[in-house]
Amino acid sequence: MNELMRLLKLFDRYRAWIIIGILVALFSALANILLMGASGWFITAMGLAGVGGAAINYFTPAAIIRACAIVRTGGRYGERLLTHEATFRIISRLRLWFYSALEPHFPAVLGRARGGDMLSRVRADIDTLERFYLGFIVPISVAVLSGICITLAVSFYSLKLAVLVFALFAITIIILPLWVFKKTYQHEGAFITDAAQMRAQLAEELQGAGELLVYEHVAQSSENNYETLSNKLEEMQNRVGAYANHAQNAVILLCGFAVIATIYLMAPNVEAETLSKANLVMLALLIFAAIESVGGISAAFQGLGRVIRAAKRIFEIVDKPVSPLNDTNDILNSEFSLEFRNVHFKYNQDNAPIFKNLSFKLKENQKICILGPSGAGKSTIIDLIFKFWVPNDGDIVLNGEDLCNIAHSDINKLFS
Repeated sequence: MNELMRLLKLFDRYRAWIIIGILVALFSALANILLMGASGWFITAMGLAGVGGAAINYFTPAAIIRACAIVRTGGRYGERLLTHEATFRIISRLRLWFYSALEPHFPAVLGRARGGDMLSRVRADIDTLERFYLGFIVPISVAVLSGICITLAVSFYSLKLAVLVFALFAITIIILPLWVFKKTYQHEGAFITDAAQMRAQLAEELQGAGELLVYEHVAQSSENNYETLSNKLEEMQNRVGAYANHAQNAVILLCGFAVIATIYLMAPNVEAETLSKANLVMLALLIFAAIESVGGISAAFQGLGRVIRAAKRIFEIVDKPVSPLNDTNDILNSEFSLEFRNVHFKYNQDNAPIFKNLSFKLKENQKICILGPSGAGKSTIIDLIFKFWVPNDGDIVLNGEDLCNIAHSDINKLFS
């Protein structure tokens, strides 16, 4: 869960947007619950008044119902507006933060990552992180706050009923979601990894698709691999969806149980005439609507495993060690010199070395010509100077300072 805490710190800049979005969503949810309860009370009271021939104030409850409907509609629009605006700001912030975090790393470190995999982390994984706010923080916060409000409201009528409501909310908000999270965490994490693998492979093969098509050499194995990965992803989604469906079915049963239990517990109060029949219906429908409104929390926990895995993939890149940089003002102002000292380099352990004990020195106003066939290492020398790669052994000294201690921006000022 450490990844989620780090995400929350990144979201801190937009705390006001997040809180306002949650409050508007809460008002909308409470208006929807109150609308159900008030409608039940109004219909029951009107029916009883009609049977008994009693007079009833029609205008006040009708106005309350209409107000709840207006608040619910306006609240849902405001919720979408505010939460999506906050989401866009958060995603923009995450992308800027990620690009800024990538810059200090050696291109050699990032160069060892697959291009398609890096693209997947930059786009798909960061897009997945938007679920943490929109699909987790908002619904969880609204569910907890609305549960507290409804439990307190019910406690004015009956403490026993309030305890029942609290227990139902605990099952719906805590027990069922945690069960879904436990069952789906591994599948959701594997889904992110396999989907990233498929995107990486597809991106890399598309880069060479032109040549493959020209020479009519599109490998059948690649197509089979995509089909295998696609079937695997579909199977994981079906498994995850099955657990979410079980949780949703359990919520439906809890809603029905809530109505029956409310009537059972409060029936003696109706017989004792300490609670009106209209209020009994209101309480039953109020609790029913409250439990139903938080029933989607299991879906929020269902996607949490995917968010955690995406965050891990992002932080894997960001947390790579960065070499400390010295103050390079003197380097930029000093007389130019470039020296390779016994430089050894090869691209990976399986390849033959490009350089062995490469040494030369270039002073200001000197010229040097490097000749050699393709693959001899001419471009590699330039890549090493610009720190696109790091020597396996030996030193590169620029203006008397080890190249590893000089920032890329300062190197760019010295070369063109």
